[in-house]
Amino acid sequence: MKSIEELTGVSQFPKHIDGIKFNKTGQLGIAASNLTGRTWDGLLAVFNDAQFAPNIPHIDYAALNETGCTDMQWIDENRIVTATDAGTVEVWQLKDAPVMENIVMLSEHDDVCSAVSVSSHSKQIISASWDNCIKLWDLEVDLSIHSIHIHTDKVLDVLWNPFVADVFASASEDGTVKIYDNRESEKPASMLSRSDTQHPICLDWVDENRLCVGYSTGDISFLDMRTPNKQTDQIHPHLKAVNNILYFDGYVASASDDMMVCIHQLSDLKLTYFDIRHSDYVMGLAYNERDGSLWSSAWDGCVLKHEFALNSDNKTQAR
Repeated sequence: MKSIEELTGVSQFPKHIDGIKFNKTGQLGIAASNLTGRTWDGLLAVFNDAQFAPNIPHIDYAALNETGCTDMQWIDENRIVTATDAGTVEVWQLKDAPVMENIVMLSEHDDVCSAVSVSSHSKQIISASWDNCIKLWDLEVDLSIHSIHIHTDKVLDVLWNPFVADVFASASEDGTVKIYDNRESEKPASMLSRSDTQHPICLDWVDENRLCVGYSTGDISFLDMRTPNKQTDQIHPHLKAVNNILYFDGYVASASDDMMVCIHQLSDLKLTYFDIRHSDYVMGLAYNERDGSLWSSAWDGCVLKHEFALNSDNKTQAR
């Protein structure tokens, strides 16, 4: 029987694990990168059982990439879309394990592609880039069908509203969070917030109107489309930039350059849990809906599971 390396070319797992996401069946997808000489190369991997990640002997699917992978999302149970530091948006399909096939490569961005998001309503994809542009992709024609220029600096995150079709939020180094309605493309994007002292890095939807946003200063703000340019609440859980933020079941999890994972209860913004096991920048967060577990990934090459008591009156520290 051939080994994983013989079948996929994967001999070691890259240290920089940037993106992790679960699909509906509980498979964990991982986008990782490594500096080889003067260039970044990447790896996309899937584990049927997340507890074995990122150990190579337990990889169920894997594929090498000639450029670094910055983000990933599941399109469906068999397809994954990735963002790369070469500016490409790539679609991969799970084939006969452990083989994955690159079936689409979209190359219209002029700089690093920082984030991708898949619409739950249409399966259309949006991508954010350091070229200050957001692109809307239609996989039926394998082309971008709309280039959206609503920011004046790097776009760091973009996310479809899972509750309302054709609406997405974006975060940029120009200090703004904006809302765009693709049904009203002739109208300008709505300014949700603007700051001259910090810039938003990551965001997640709480409901059809509210967003949680992580900033370069370690702050987390809560914004509401019904009251633009006014934050409803703000907390400062981190000492450095917030790289990822995730809302789930009444809780907000955050991952930071300060190597911490924090979980706050949304109802009162009380710190419920914190984790200091990572030894490098924490980049990825993923929630497994099948068992209600939270996972994180970092540039230390580790993928960790977080167990905490819901509705606890006391803070829980991971051990």
